[in-house]
Amino acid sequence: MKKLFAFVLAGAMLVGCATAAVADGVLEFVTEGSEKTNSFVETWAGEYKLVGYYVGEEFADDNDVKTTGVVELESEATLSVVANMDGSATGSDAGVMVDQAAYYHAHVYDADATLTIGEDEYEVKCPWDGWTYEVPEEGACNYLSSIGKLSKAVKGEQFMELTGEDNEAFDENMKYIGMTTDGQLIICYADANLCKKGNDAEIGFALIFAPVVEDEAEAK
Repeated sequence: MKKLFAFVLAGAMLVGCATAAVADGVLEFVTEGSEKTNSFVETWAGEYKLVGYYVGEEFADDNDVKTTGVVELESEATLSVVANMDGSATGSDAGVMVDQAAYYHAHVYDADATLTIGEDEYEVKCPWDGWTYEVPEEGACNYLSSIGKLSKAVKGEQFMELTGEDNEAFDENMKYIGMTTDGQLIICYADANLCKKGNDAEIGFALIFAPVVEDEAEAK
């Protein structure tokens, strides 16, 4: 149940608000799912601050983009993440039907987030079925990867606003979200489906968010 998706960060390292450094120049996604009924998304809940962005080499070469690797940012942009139990169950105490063929139900969680840029707020959402999962029995929904597909994505124009990059190639919806082994949340664009099991396609570009530490949260 474990597979790591990784891409080289060209030797760059995040500092400042990034509470865990990128190890050995490689950023790895946590792709081992929860063994419990409740989604790992509950552990994502909290406040994050934009600390950098990433552009893949292949994406840069294909689109005449000069930037590659990780670029550190000083930004006031934040991402607030809440884990909400999915409310689509029609009055069933058993939860959502997660396997129609077997008629299995489970209590599952959506990741609801708010991206704040200045005075503007943007809704970001990954529903419970945005992740790859398996349903072994009634009451269980085990997630196989922390890489999820957003139903409400971050737009490329927001990426360009935050990073200062100016290339129409970035005008793509950033429709994937993932947690790294360093505890950073990544919102990214990729040509291929990153949620598909065994897919190691390179990410095109990404925003990198690190958890806000307690001292910073209290200072607000």
